[in-house]
Amino acid sequence: MSRARRPLIALTGAVLATLSVLAVSWGPVFSVVVRAGTALAAAVALLVLAQRRDGLTASKRLLGAGLLLAGVAATLPVVLTGHPADPSSPMQLLGLSYAPFAVACVVLVPTYRGLRVGALAEGVTAAAALWYLSLQLRVHAGGGGGDLVGASYAIIGAFTLAAIVSVYPRAVPHARAFLRRGGLGLALLLVSDSAYAVAVAGGTYDNTGWIAQLYQVGLVAVLGTAFARGARDSPTEPPESLANGTVLSELVVPYGPLAVALLVAGWTFVNGGDFRRADMLPILLAGLGMLARQAAAAHDHHELVAELEARERTARAETLLDPLTGLANRRGFLQFLGQALADVTAHPVGVAMVDLNDFKDVNDTHGHETGDRLLQECARRLLAAMPADGLVARLGGDEFAICQKAVRGGGQPLAQRVVDAFDGSFVIGSREFSVRPSVGVVLDERAPGRAEARDSEHLLAHADVAMYQAKADKDVQHAPAVVLTGVERTRAASVIRLREEIATRDLAEFHLLYQPVVDLSTGVLRGVEALLRWRHPDLGEISPVQFIPMAEQVGAMGRLGTHVLHTSLAQLAAWAELAPDVRLGLGVNLSARQLGDPTLPVIVQEALRRNAISPDQLVLEITESALMEDLETAAGLVEKLRAEGISVAIDDYGTGYSSLRYLRRFDADVLKIDREFVGALVGDARTAVLVRSVIDVAAGLDLQTIAEGIETVEQLRACQQQGAELGQGYLFSRPVEADEISRMLLSGRVFDVVTEAELAAPGASH
Repeated sequence: MSRARRPLIALTGAVLATLSVLAVSWGPVFSVVVRAGTALAAAVALLVLAQRRDGLTASKRLLGAGLLLAGVAATLPVVLTGHPADPSSPMQLLGLSYAPFAVACVVLVPTYRGLRVGALAEGVTAAAALWYLSLQLRVHAGGGGGDLVGASYAIIGAFTLAAIVSVYPRAVPHARAFLRRGGLGLALLLVSDSAYAVAVAGGTYDNTGWIAQLYQVGLVAVLGTAFARGARDSPTEPPESLANGTVLSELVVPYGPLAVALLVAGWTFVNGGDFRRADMLPILLAGLGMLARQAAAAHDHHELVAELEARERTARAETLLDPLTGLANRRGFLQFLGQALADVTAHPVGVAMVDLNDFKDVNDTHGHETGDRLLQECARRLLAAMPADGLVARLGGDEFAICQKAVRGGGQPLAQRVVDAFDGSFVIGSREFSVRPSVGVVLDERAPGRAEARDSEHLLAHADVAMYQAKADKDVQHAPAVVLTGVERTRAASVIRLREEIATRDLAEFHLLYQPVVDLSTGVLRGVEALLRWRHPDLGEISPVQFIPMAEQVGAMGRLGTHVLHTSLAQLAAWAELAPDVRLGLGVNLSARQLGDPTLPVIVQEALRRNAISPDQLVLEITESALMEDLETAAGLVEKLRAEGISVAIDDYGTGYSSLRYLRRFDADVLKIDREFVGALVGDARTAVLVRSVIDVAAGLDLQTIAEGIETVEQLRACQQQGAELGQGYLFSRPVEADEISRMLLSGRVFDVVTEAELAAPGASH
């Protein structure tokens, strides 16, 4: 209700209330006219304001129509005869015509879904009990036939009020103001009608007495319902407190009057009273009301159970679905794969793992919303490419998995379908993206119908190994898929075993080798690079090329990296004690996982403090591939490390697709030229120009340069000619144990940077 209308409504109510008081002294005719006028005013207000479509339109129209009939019924006898209608006059029955309108008005008030029928049944039960009580009251008052109309008014009022009390807790919030005002008015009318019935039965009714005044005030209260505001959209689901609890009115409204009626009936029976036919009707109606309430409760219970079952099914389905793409998630995929492996078929089950190459660059450059839309488009293409008996799932990030129940012709056709699905660019908004996948495929080669509990996990893990092999292929654009069969599956099983073990193995199995870093102008040992090795008790030495990616995949690099940091710094402290005049630098590699750890600066500082090493002796080496994982996070981490005096090197420089971008974004200290460039320096003028330009850029940015992988005297001379400051490689020394570095320090070893060639074995320096 607007504030502007409140004074007008208050004034109208005050005027009508004043008129009702004056009517006492102005006679019965005027009293009836005032009551009729109030009813007609309320009717007009309701009918006019019901034009607003606010959810209460139907209720206001019905209540207005009922009050209009009541006003006409009160006015017509005065107009025709000049006197109010006699209480026993049939004209009074016309006033009862408002009753069905009033009841319908309450029933149509907007309520929460599923709660209207029960409320109506409770109202019927309560009204029937009150009806019975009013009949007993009339009998004990000695009433005759003339009081039938008055009793009927009381019964109808009781029924309507009971309906309001039942509906109110279930009504939507905006409808409660309507019911409060209507309930107050009807309560006053009920008291007035009940007193009217008793007075008529006793022959003492007076049209100008307090009963008439109370009736007038009730009509004024009903008038207030016209100004109750509704809402266009009503909630349909009840609040949890209402849906799951017992509303007080559910107990009080039907059972309160019913209990009183039963007590009265029992008292009447005990005292020798007779049950009349007139008493049977309200008793029968009360019984029907209770049956209807129980039926409504049973129906509500059935609907609730059905709804809970539906929600459970939906929740169960949602736990198996990826919310972004609508595909199956990992759990749903493994469930489907397990069932597929258990089915007896003549053809093997195929599993493909799909990873989108360079997808992270899309997220970093164009935002996560674009990345999400691209994932959705990729999901649609994969779905369209798969046969009806297959399943496509998103396992997380940009990884998808595919299961085909019966693969014919080997795994290559399945792999090719996946690759072909990515032909053509993806249009997201106004941008076009070219996305290429890495695909790994394996076929289940076990006997059909012999699926074990972990077969699905193992098969998916094998496909994951195949996918990583495809991703590691340098020519992934032309060979984006790897299919593992036979012996390759056996090798994959070994890889999976190592991947599972690496996160939990004793750190004593992991040891460090150190490769010297030499001043290319003097031959002096300037530092060492710490290189991690794994000596497996059963499998022997495992190449870092093999186990480092595994550790990255299973999240073990944080643990291993901390081990490398503490062990190498402890060794550097031991060398400082052994040769106090030599100040070595120590290079330690950081993985992409470590770059994403916000606690890394704290870990590094603690390791330096524990071993009493100056921060400027430590060089943390970061590869370009690690930078590609999350450039901004890495840049922030590097800033924190350098602020503590720790040097940072960009390792394998030149292998990335946007190397200059890293130099611009990164405030590094050292640039390590990748071995591929060093190996091609001799006899390749273009490579020489590129290396020279890199060294010039480094000099301009005040970066120290280290040439990696120097294996021949010719390569050494080429690096010197290009201006490289430091170098490492097999020409000087292979990676060796710490004791060998100790011997070099004690002997004051100086490398011959012109003629020395200690080629112990061909290969790389890592």
